[in-house]
Amino acid sequence: MFKRIYLEISNICNVQCSFCPVVEKDKKLMDPAEFEAILKQVAPLTEIVCLHLMGEPLAHPKFLQILEICEQYNTQIDLTTNGILIKKYKDQLINSKCIRQVNFSLQAFKDNFPTRDIEPYLLPIFEFVQAANEVKPELYTNLRLWNQESNDADNEDIYTKIEAYFNIEINRNLELGLIKSKKIWNRLYLHFDSRFEWPSFLLPHQGTQGRCHGAVNHIGIHADGSVVPCCLDKNAVINLGNVKEQALGDILNSERFTKMRDGFLNGVLVEDFCQHCTFINRFSKGAKKTNPIDKMKALVKNTALLLIALLCLIIPLKTTAQSVKKMPDKQLWTLSNLSLEIPGSYCYNDSILHCQKHGRLYTWEAAQQGCSSLGEGWHLPSSAEWKNLLKHFGGVFEESISDGKTAFEKLLRTKKPTFGATLGGNKNIDGTYSRIEAHGFYWTSTAFDENNAGFLNFANGKKVLFLQPDMEKSRAISVRCIKNTR
Repeated sequence: MFKRIYLEISNICNVQCSFCPVVEKDKKLMDPAEFEAILKQVAPLTEIVCLHLMGEPLAHPKFLQILEICEQYNTQIDLTTNGILIKKYKDQLINSKCIRQVNFSLQAFKDNFPTRDIEPYLLPIFEFVQAANEVKPELYTNLRLWNQESNDADNEDIYTKIEAYFNIEINRNLELGLIKSKKIWNRLYLHFDSRFEWPSFLLPHQGTQGRCHGAVNHIGIHADGSVVPCCLDKNAVINLGNVKEQALGDILNSERFTKMRDGFLNGVLVEDFCQHCTFINRFSKGAKKTNPIDKMKALVKNTALLLIALLCLIIPLKTTAQSVKKMPDKQLWTLSNLSLEIPGSYCYNDSILHCQKHGRLYTWEAAQQGCSSLGEGWHLPSSAEWKNLLKHFGGVFEESISDGKTAFEKLLRTKKPTFGATLGGNKNIDGTYSRIEAHGFYWTSTAFDENNAGFLNFANGKKVLFLQPDMEKSRAISVRCIKNTR
């Protein structure tokens, strides 16, 4: 039996941290039915299920359904989250019989919002911890921080706020050995660690000897069903098979898996990818070191690979992280079309190339789910909110002395984009696609009637921007999101 199995329900995150690399796999949300089918195989093989590899579990639009499935199978869950959405799910998590531990990656907030006041972010987390202590005192909570091999003063403001809220004193001179979590209040722990390098063939060759917990006490399953031996294999480089296509037991009994597992148990790195993992050195104190000649060969080889990789940076990478900006209406807006892959969203003509340029197209219902998944306060803009923004750029057709032409020109993508709107077309009710590069349609949250809702229309033929009241909610068009500021 494994100690943990990492069962990724989504590789989509609502932030983009510098310590989390860009995921090269297609964006994927695991459907609850798929999750249940996989959990049936996973539950008997592990003590604990972790609902992530990459991505933010709480951003999954059907997270509560997944939580209910875990309860049906009496599964013990460790949840790791950046905490941004914790207020939304506070009561359900505390009252769930399957949640064993919740880990908050506090470093995520500072990494994404270095100039913001951290207290509004920390307060819902502290309230969760306090409520859990009163309702479910057996629940473990971890506050994760980077502090090893870094300036400990970086965390001083967090220490101070923890002390003030829980009326405790934190020892700044903690002695950390192999156990990196320190109890500070009831079942609340501080977990310290240092940044690490994600495994990559671009890293120097580490040799052929070493040990790892991967395949021994844990495995990972990506949202697309790919089974990997290690929680750090973010792109499924060592793809052992797909649990959606074959039984997990057959995958774990395969020759490749058993050779790798037996190798780790005997201090041998069987897979080439593992031989380029520096994290493995944490478990390999007795491993044989690479001789100087091999190190030099590896340095030359990996320098060349690094140069190739740098050249490849001229090809932009699409991430799910949304750049945001406070616009002249004093509200925060996303500066690129939403590109989260969720049910009810599509690439124009089912082509990833169109998604890379224009983002995804969403039905009206999916558009609202997509915006809300970005975090607390984010939502699909109403017609009034669109108007309030657009008046600063000349206004829409009906309210503009330029008949909407000025706003069209300023907000459509240019060499120096103000808003970066695109002409992404739409998906029709019959499943066909049309009007790309001719129209850029954007949803509003304002419903016209049961079946129709308002939308913004960048009409390229007339070079005019319209705000129109009624498009069928089942059509799929582009999306921008807004967050109101005080």
